[in-house]
Amino acid sequence: MLSGKADSKKYRLSKLCHTFKKDNVIALLNSISLEVVFMDSKETEGVLNKIECGEIVEQNSDLFGKLRELNMVVQNDFDEKLELFNMTQKTSGRELLTVLYLVLTDHCNLKCSYCFIETPVHKKQSQLYKGTGNMPKEIPESAIKMFSKLTTMHAPKESQRLIQLYGGEPLLNFPVIKYAVEYIKKLVTETYLPENTKIVLITNGVLLTEDIAKFISEHKILVGVSVDGTEGMFNDYRKSKDDKPVFHKVVNSFKLLKQYGVQVGISCTLNPAVVDNFK
Repeated sequence: MLSGKADSKKYRLSKLCHTFKKDNVIALLNSISLEVVFMDSKETEGVLNKIECGEIVEQNSDLFGKLRELNMVVQNDFDEKLELFNMTQKTSGRELLTVLYLVLTDHCNLKCSYCFIETPVHKKQSQLYKGTGNMPKEIPESAIKMFSKLTTMHAPKESQRLIQLYGGEPLLNFPVIKYAVEYIKKLVTETYLPENTKIVLITNGVLLTEDIAKFISEHKILVGVSVDGTEGMFNDYRKSKDDKPVFHKVVNSFKLLKQYGVQVGISCTLNPAVVDNFK
């Protein structure tokens, strides 16, 4: 962290730094490094205002030092284009392949108001997998086998592999989830995939049962459950096919996963209502 006496150098907010304010907190994001800093708005705004007005700022504060360290505040002659070029040079030539998405089904058991998957146009254009909409087990087997070969060639040996089970609602095709997970475990055992390979399931949680929760727990699958805001907002956006609310079912599924020791998080679709009521 930089510190010292004030000098005649002038500083400015980097063009790569973006600020977001919510209540009494300001978040600053470096769009190149993706570093994020959360700060008290009263403390931060005074410094940022001085910087934006081109005033000389005392450099002996922890706040100023932190912003300089992360290249969020830079000297006037700082060249963002050069910074971007240098970052590109560091990563060029590295063909990293560490993530595989398996879209297990085109179908869903909900009809979320903002969803683009099951529009009438999409229904006419896309009936995947020979009209069934569900991926047969032969496809994940081939895809995972190819993924293991390509990552061996195009990813550092120590890097983590991530296989994401996606949809639609992937639990509608649970037999293929079981087959894919067991095949992944087989390749890990045979060292075609590294031991740190992670499996992630993104689900709306409505179809979760105790047997499925046990399977997820036994195979150490990471889970993201879709939850959009508070109960009222959730039920406005996410409903069953017959327009019934499903919030409590999703909350119970989340608790069931926690009960079985599953590492579970929240997948949230952001919209103005969710952001305004964020807690």
